[in-house]
Amino acid sequence: PKCPKPLTVANKDLKLQTKSLESRPTSVMVAVGPFTTSDNMNYWPLSALLETVQDKIPDVLVLAGPFIDASHKSVVLNELEVSFSEYYESLIRTIEQKTEGLPTKVIIVPSASDIHHFPIFPQPSSFVMNT
Repeated sequence: PKCPKPLTVANKDLKLQTKSLESRPTSVMVAVGPFTTSDNMNYWPLSALLETVQDKIPDVLVLAGPFIDASHKSVVLNELEVSFSEYYESLIRTIEQKTEGLPTKVIIVPSASDIHHFPIFPQPSSFVMNT
């Protein structure tokens, strides 16, 4: 099968997107999950990270899973009250809300340990329903 043509960005658009980076280095924050503690699914480490993002306003935020770790006690014991996909979508909406209005580009990288994601390589992109 043929590969799709790469997306192109007009030169003018590219200049507008990178204009703020001309006089300073690019700021990137990277965090790797799990974003919970071993005894609960409250995601306070992720909340603390997102507060730092709101304070520091990096150009790029890379979040690598697992977001819902397949080996977490609450997952293994099936203690979640919604499906894994619904839980993940809620988590992604929270990340969107906390970064809304920031110029930060957020990149989500799934993990082979994510219970809601197919554990194959190369890792397919995450899918979130529009609700």
